Amino acid sequence: MEWEELRANLPEDKGSALITAICEELSSYGVSIDTLFDGTATLRTDEGLVITWQTQSPSVQRLILAEPERWSSSVPLADTGHGAAVELRKVADCVLIVSLFEPPFDAALRNKIALVQQRYPGWSGFIDETSPFDRDERDYKLSASRGLIDALRHEPSGDALLDALAEVAKTNLINWRLKDAFAPTEHRTEHSRAFADLLTQRDDAEAHPCAIADFVEVRRRLNPEETRDVARQIAEYLLFLCRPDAAIFFKHEVLQGTYYQAMARPFPFSDDPAKNYIEELRFAHMWRDALTETGYPPRDLLDVQSFLWVTREAGSQSATASAPQPMPPSAERPAPEEKTPMKTLNTILYGPPGTGKTFATFRKAVQICDGAEAVSAMNNATLKSRYAELRAAGRIGFVTFHQSYSYEEFVEGLRPEGDASDAGFTLQPKDGALREIAALAASLPDSVQNPRSIAELKEQRFWKMSLGFSNGPHAKETFEDCIQTGRIVMGYGHDIDWSAAEYSERPAILDRLTRDHPAAAKNKSHASFLDHFRNELKIGDFIVVPDGNSKFKAIGIVTGPYEFLDREEGFTQARPVKWLWYGKSLPVSQIRTGNFTMRTLYTLPPDTLKYEAIAAFITPRDRRSEQPFVLVIDEINRANISKVFGELITLLEEDKRAGAENEVSVRLPYSGDDFTLPANLHVLGTMNTADRSIALLDTALRRRFLFEETPPRPDLLGTIDGIDLQLLLIRLNQRIEYLVDRDHLIGHAFFMGCQTRADVNSVMRRKVLPLLAEYFHDDWERIVAVLGGAHQGFIAKEALAVPPGLDLGLDDARYRYTVRETFPEDAYDGLQA
Repeated sequence: MEWEELRANLPEDKGSALITAICEELSSYGVSIDTLFDGTATLRTDEGLVITWQTQSPSVQRLILAEPERWSSSVPLADTGHGAAVELRKVADCVLIVSLFEPPFDAALRNKIALVQQRYPGWSGFIDETSPFDRDERDYKLSASRGLIDALRHEPSGDALLDALAEVAKTNLINWRLKDAFAPTEHRTEHSRAFADLLTQRDDAEAHPCAIADFVEVRRRLNPEETRDVARQIAEYLLFLCRPDAAIFFKHEVLQGTYYQAMARPFPFSDDPAKNYIEELRFAHMWRDALTETGYPPRDLLDVQSFLWVTREAGSQSATASAPQPMPPSAERPAPEEKTPMKTLNTILYGPPGTGKTFATFRKAVQICDGAEAVSAMNNATLKSRYAELRAAGRIGFVTFHQSYSYEEFVEGLRPEGDASDAGFTLQPKDGALREIAALAASLPDSVQNPRSIAELKEQRFWKMSLGFSNGPHAKETFEDCIQTGRIVMGYGHDIDWSAAEYSERPAILDRLTRDHPAAAKNKSHASFLDHFRNELKIGDFIVVPDGNSKFKAIGIVTGPYEFLDREEGFTQARPVKWLWYGKSLPVSQIRTGNFTMRTLYTLPPDTLKYEAIAAFITPRDRRSEQPFVLVIDEINRANISKVFGELITLLEEDKRAGAENEVSVRLPYSGDDFTLPANLHVLGTMNTADRSIALLDTALRRRFLFEETPPRPDLLGTIDGIDLQLLLIRLNQRIEYLVDRDHLIGHAFFMGCQTRADVNSVMRRKVLPLLAEYFHDDWERIVAVLGGAHQGFIAKEALAVPPGLDLGLDDARYRYTVRETFPEDAYDGLQA
């Protein structure tokens, strides 16, 4: 069977028929299941997955086969239509990997069902009204539903309606922060009318999307401080209680996390609340239909909502968990106050070399930013891509400490500044890595729920526009005046009013300058800037205001044509602007690649702009950022911690952060600024224990960090050409720990990329043996003992003859130890016992 024919004839299920087709194709090449390395592979046809000795994750299984010389290097097969994507790939001319990839939704469904069963042993579906599931998740919601429906039978209005709704809001089904929104203190008549208009549509499910959209708009008009999502949750909550059979309600974080887990992409929020609700309802129906097909039919959408709430934070656990783990009571229902896990903003991942600490920071940093449930749906490629996105957006910063790293690089220091026209330079305070990300964490707006269309942004022009003379005596006053008056101003043009239509062309501007100000006309850029400002800068273009060449401090949009300001203080050329964002100066790298130039006004090349980040800045919002930011410090123990952190070591503690109970600020030595760390900035470090033990760290540092160990994971390794890598690593580390300590073990990552015996030999020769030489300070007798003593084949031992003319009367023999050019077949025997 040719590959194209096999692709065309793939079955429509992901069960035994698919596996049978693959096995038949394998047999045509003389490869059968009997040729598996260890013969322990089995086929689970009930779920359509190939289960072998090497399993990478709950959604990817691999079948390893020998003698695949006649296979092509990579053969992707078509999707089955049910998400079981298949790929056959030859690796290093020695093995063939057959992979079945389970789609995210199927994996999420399987995991969530298993987790409900773990939490409620014996749970077989939603039909048992006496089950603990109903007691915990359904009964109190139905009680709230009956309470609201009974209250509405009396058709209350005005204050009576608001009072009735305030009672309904007391359930923990709604976020506690939203409860005050049901009892407004201002515009109560208008609010009551908005609630009444919404609830009159409760029985017409098809009208719910438009009713929600109308309610959101009214709430936004009455409460400019209230976000769209608050109004959205209020409307959905009320309709959900009225119609649990036909309406759905999600808390914001549950919607985002569950959608990402099941669909492997963020929820597609738009500016239209009706459109958002339609997508929420479609998503809920997907779960209802999938649960029904799996044999767990929900009674209504209330069951769907409860099911997704119970499993909201458990996406990373496998459906094949060996032992049920008790889960805490649902936070969504009234429950006794419980102790919550200790919150920490500062964490250090520690362990010996090669345990994947740096890679683990990718997952942990993304998990801090996006949540555990979203990360559980990501494979390695998706995780790395998301990490890169968060890095580009400034949400994650990364630095590596080393022996020369200093306070000036980490917090702030003096740097020379000046341009080519200056005779010298000045020393100006420059923010270090910590201050830069702290400024972003304190100033960057939240990721928007309804961002301006990126495609729309890409159609607009962006201009860099300097306001006032850089570092001039009145630069600050000029900028503040522009912010307050809603305009941009230019000093070029003298006191001439350029409003007349004749100046719509650059030659006319140049002629007038030549006539009235000949000296200025000699500077060709003078007329050019005026032409840009008056004629080329269009209504709807965006303005970015720099602070020097490496920072920006405002973004606005041009709202009107050229204006002349008849005033004596200069800067008489103006354009009206609506300021979309302004605040503490931030690195220009947040919104574009490369620094600004010294020119007063010019367009920014589109390929340098980061439109997603710009969208976050220019979208209107009601509050500053509460989203998490992460500063990753790799090799945190290699620098002089006390020297690098300086006085900021105090600010690391959670209760000393901005807005905390014991908030502390310090005055920085170079800039003189008062500084405190924002409460949404996490510090995530890695520490190689072979370089420096935790016991040797400064006590003040240890007290402020939570330490998480990343030990070697032999269980992630398999067998290659008869070498049991799992046993090899276990034996090495047992002997090292016995002779040295557990801080100087060897990590599994050294062997993760090995595909052949030659790869393993290379790792041993180039990585493991040099590391052992360092651990044992070139005591080769002990190194030989660790490798297996007389049974090892890595190190050659040769007795040294006494050199001619050297007669010291030494009785002890002396030896030369060398790493063998080639390792014999039995070299690993001493590590396999």
